[in-house]
Amino acid sequence: MRVAVLTPVFWPYSGGIGRVVANEAMGLKAEGHGVDIFTPRYKTAWQRAEQWQGVNIRRLKPGWKIGNAAGIKVESIDLEKYDLIHLHYPFIGGVKSVLKWKKKTRKPLVVTYHMDLVADGWRGILFKIYSWIVLPKIVAAADKIIFSSLDYGQHSFLAEYFKKQPAKFTAIPFGVEIKDSRASNKIEAKKELGLNSIGKVVLFVGALDKAHYFKGLDVLFAALYELRQFKEDFKVVIIGDGGLKDYYQKKARQMWVFDKIKFVGKVNEEDLQKYYQAGDVLVLPSIGPSEAYGMVLIEAQTQGLPVIASNLPGVREQVGEDRGRLFKIKDSKDLAKQISVILKDKDLAEKMGEAAKNWANKNRSIKQEVESLLAVYKSMLQR
Repeated sequence: MRVAVLTPVFWPYSGGIGRVVANEAMGLKAEGHGVDIFTPRYKTAWQRAEQWQGVNIRRLKPGWKIGNAAGIKVESIDLEKYDLIHLHYPFIGGVKSVLKWKKKTRKPLVVTYHMDLVADGWRGILFKIYSWIVLPKIVAAADKIIFSSLDYGQHSFLAEYFKKQPAKFTAIPFGVEIKDSRASNKIEAKKELGLNSIGKVVLFVGALDKAHYFKGLDVLFAALYELRQFKEDFKVVIIGDGGLKDYYQKKARQMWVFDKIKFVGKVNEEDLQKYYQAGDVLVLPSIGPSEAYGMVLIEAQTQGLPVIASNLPGVREQVGEDRGRLFKIKDSKDLAKQISVILKDKDLAEKMGEAAKNWANKNRSIKQEVESLLAVYKSMLQR
């Protein structure tokens, strides 16, 4: 089977959509299938064509680009040689070309619907208009639309279509690479990372750029202010980088919580694993539907880490009462309460961590994700 994958972002840009595409591409390749990834060439220094982990990447010159959005044309690509095309949405600049290709070839089109397009101000208005125009066309053209969870699908812009045409939709939870957990070496991991003088560690992992404005760091800062009288010795370690890093550092100072925070920037995969092993709890305080899943929640749980997250559709499916806590969206006092519960109760945290590791290893592997995706592909080709 040969698959053409169109994605708005991919390595070396760090982000959830790109990571999902990478995981699925590697999994499909391991099963003996051909995968070519088509994505905009945002930076002129990037090669037009290259290989990543043995997967072919075609970086197409965009006709226009704004942030992480870019317009590309696929008409010049020999898409006839592919058995199907897989579009990762939202991809504002790629949808039009894909719909043309679908109309021309009538080959199967699979769409992974990662999230609604939402924003504040005039951008939000434009996104609503765009969604109102484009989403009916995508639903009509697609042979199958994949959500990361039915919970998110039922609360997304596609909810009404989901109700009317349930057979066209399915859910495939995103998986992560299952790695050996060395949670028992927490002290060793802290020492390697230079955290040995810090008490308990609350982790935040996420990009600090405008595209990820919804990660909710302001809510976490407000929760830290609520915890200023908390007796447990702890620090929040923020992993990630981007154009808003200076803003967040300034904000932390303004809110009198900078002394409780350690900004470590972007780290490699090996060090990220060590941070998970050194941590006591991971927090995902996202504020809106642009956060549809929360891959970091899964990664942390595979390493035996309890998690705390906003009670958002899709996100909440990754957090169980036995392995973490949910808090009211944007409610810093509730977040502070949940952080304090886990940090002050060592036995509870350990039980949650063990349950989290067992659940994630059993239910959220890349292998399971790829097997489910292949089942969708094969069902499309057998029609």
